Amino acid sequence: MALKWFKFYPQRWITGRIMLETDATQGAFLKSCMLLFTREGDVDEEYLREFIKNDRAVDRLIKRGFIKVENDTVLIEWISEEIDGALNRSQSAKQNASKRWDGKATAMRPHSGGNANIKEEKITVFRKPTKDQVVKYFEENNKSKDDGIRFFLYYESQGWVKSNGLKMKNWKATCQTWWRKDDKEKPKFNIIK
Repeated sequence: MALKWFKFYPQRWITGRIMLETDATQGAFLKSCMLLFTREGDVDEEYLREFIKNDRAVDRLIKRGFIKVENDTVLIEWISEEIDGALNRSQSAKQNASKRWDGKATAMRPHSGGNANIKEEKITVFRKPTKDQVVKYFEENNKSKDDGIRFFLYYESQGWVKSNGLKMKNWKATCQTWWRKDDKEKPKFNIIK
């Protein structure tokens, strides 16, 4: 779970006891909050002191009750509540998704071919074709040798990455798309006799 933000109430800060502390202690508290949040509550006292680099400010925060240390784990009550809330929301979302998808995971099938209830996904390794393989495939499909060479040189220069930026998985399927685009771009002439 990656926590991206936490609720911060400026009004509580301005009217709270933290405003009675020095700027150094307030800064240490803010840095402590950010550290605890980004590490999802996994901070021990030694690491906190190394991070803050102001033992006097850390001692003051502990003494005043802004920070608690239990079993060598640093706690800030409202940060712990935020983390617990995020964990509960994440767990709830997973359970709800599981209920929705149980036994009927076909409606929103990802392009990879996997489903939400499939545990293992088959991984295929792309092997780029040789120029001869491409030319042969083009000729088998009644396309010109020059078009096959053009296709090969284009994707060879692109590192076998498609126009959407994704690595190619199946060069023969990409040939089919190439041909459809080619047919659309060719001008169509009506010859009247």
